[in-house]
This record gives sequence, structure tokens and C-alpha cells, in this order.
Amino acid sequence: MTNIPLLDATTELDPSFYSTDTKQDDEIDLFELFSILYRSKLLIAIFVAVLSAAAFCWSLFLPQKWASKAMIVQPTAQETFKLNEFLSQLRVMDGLC
Repeated sequence: MTNIPLLDATTELDPSFYSTDTKQDDEIDLFELFSILYRSKLLIAIFVAVLSAAAFCWSLFLPQKWASKAMIVQPTAQETFKLNEFLSQLRVMDGLC
């Protein structure tokens, strides 16, 4: 296997190769872009639905790392004594104004 150069000093290139008058179409046609997205809306919706369902199923199998439990119990009279005392002081202050 030999390496043969594609271009050497004797190879002549077409002058249009070096032309600066080439038209570059580097604009983005937004109408065309949105029309392609609109035509592909079913494929996009299916893709989003499948990935959302897969993510939901995957989250069901993950271990719960941040779970908490709470139990609410009614306070005793002794625990609410200071609160009732404070509320009575507020009522007295309300009557002074």
C-alpha cells in the first residue's frame, strides 16, 4: 500500500475553486423550521411520551433516600399552659388600646 498524494505541485485546480463570488446560504428560514416541527408533531409527542413514561417507571424503582414520617398528637394541658398564659396577656393588652 503506497501513499499517493491527492494534490501535488503539477496538479491544476479549477479557477472557480478559488472564487470569492460563491453564494453562501447561511440563513435560517424560521418558517421552514417551524413547518418541519409542525409536520413532525406526532413523532415529537410520541418521543416525549415514551421518555416521560420511562422516566416515571424508573423513578418508581429507585430507593427512597429522603423519606420522613410524622405523628401528630394532641398536647396535654401542662404543655399548653404557657401558651394559654401568653394568650391571656395578649387579650389584656388588646383591651388597653
